[in-house]
Amino acid sequence: MDLRPIVLLSGIVFALCGAAAAEGAPGSSATRAKAALVAAEDAFRPDSLPAEATLALRDLALVRGDLATPADRARAQALLERPEYGVATRSFCMNVCVHWAESGRDAPPLRDGNANGLPDWVETTMVVMEEIWAREIVQFGFRPPKSDVTLPDHGPDGRLDVYLVDIADEVLGYCAPELPPGYTGFDVPGYCVLDDDYSLAQLGPPTIGGRTELMLTAAHEFFHAVQFGYDAAEDGWFLEGTATWMEDEVYDALDEPHGRFPYSPLLHPEVPIDTWSSSEPYQYGSWVFWRFFEEFFSPERAPRDATVIRRVWELADASAAAPDLYSLEAVDAVARERQFSLRSVFVAFGVVNSVPRSFYEQGSAYPSAPPARSYTLSRTRAATGAQKLVLDHMANRHVSLRRGAGVSAAGRLSITVDLPGVARGSEATALVLRRSGAPQIVRFRLSFSGDGTVKVAFGASVSRVVLVLTNASARFTCWRRTRLACSGTPLDDNQTYRFRAALAD
Repeated sequence: MDLRPIVLLSGIVFALCGAAAAEGAPGSSATRAKAALVAAEDAFRPDSLPAEATLALRDLALVRGDLATPADRARAQALLERPEYGVATRSFCMNVCVHWAESGRDAPPLRDGNANGLPDWVETTMVVMEEIWAREIVQFGFRPPKSDVTLPDHGPDGRLDVYLVDIADEVLGYCAPELPPGYTGFDVPGYCVLDDDYSLAQLGPPTIGGRTELMLTAAHEFFHAVQFGYDAAEDGWFLEGTATWMEDEVYDALDEPHGRFPYSPLLHPEVPIDTWSSSEPYQYGSWVFWRFFEEFFSPERAPRDATVIRRVWELADASAAAPDLYSLEAVDAVARERQFSLRSVFVAFGVVNSVPRSFYEQGSAYPSAPPARSYTLSRTRAATGAQKLVLDHMANRHVSLRRGAGVSAAGRLSITVDLPGVARGSEATALVLRRSGAPQIVRFRLSFSGDGTVKVAFGASVSRVVLVLTNASARFTCWRRTRLACSGTPLDDNQTYRFRAALAD
């Protein structure tokens, strides 16, 4: 399904961010820092969500200086510091350095099948890390993790240090950013921790265990170390969404991110794509947006181009003289480099998720966005009547319209919308799904106040029509310490979208 002519119709300029807000109420920094400390400690509880530890440690690293008491600062230090084995250790370095204990709880299985002096699991870990390096750094062109030689505790040299620890009863793996003393930037080094064997008996369902678990965890966590070298303070949904996307880029055949579909914009289009939740992992499900963005801008009939996402990170880069855009701002900039916009691309995203098999490379395995409302129009019920839905920013809602008894074989359908003004992100699209052949996309030409009408085919060749309502607003009052884009407060949430559909024959 070629969406480019459709999205090119969207040329409306929209504000990406409101004026910067005050930093918060006096005395609130210590409270927020204490909350980050508690969250980081909770992340290592056995009942915590897998892979939550990295962002919890990131949050703590950024605010540890605001902790009010020596006891709290000591607790933070214990969480953020590199593992200490307390026994004899060894290291094996290639593009990264892998460290392990020779005895005790954290020691990996010490079997050495090829008698080369290295435990087989250590060799397996290094082989996997080299595979990941070849994909993420060499092939996709991301910068290597930033050198840690400026840190007091930096391992044998500036390469990324990966520690093998018995952690699988707590988390699958994690990386932590490390802010060099006196450094005020957010492009920082870090270290990573992986399990010492990924024993399936220890992990239990629904995990995979073994080498496969190592591969997926390492691809995700290593990319966090890469991200820290661009901007460790970036928006959480951007960090986790692109790290989950990277799992599928490195190990495409495993399709592990498909397990996040229940929390993705495919099955929850009503949830803003920049959502971060500690109870429902929508930030991981947002990988679908990054896959869409990559495929949308990849050459037709060619392999997916991961450098599209790399370009987003280049514009989010917080190093000296770099653009330092925040997540949605960087997405918009990359789209505009290609004569599109975040708004137009997000409209297309909502449309294709109605029929993912028509767009995505693996779309036959993707679920379709569920309709928020469904109507069957017939001779006896020729109209839906006035209806309404409520949309938050960067979200979509879908309405299914089916033919019933007595509709003319050459029938047509009239759809009228009354939406918030277009300056608030309002968009509407009709998707005509035929019994055979490609879908037809009809874009509403809305007035400035958000009104519009289209007439589309609704005859015997049509299986159904989907009305896609989009709130593409990316307007925020930024820096309000939320978990959304730019830590901001959205300006266009809770908007009422009114619509009516009726037979026109």
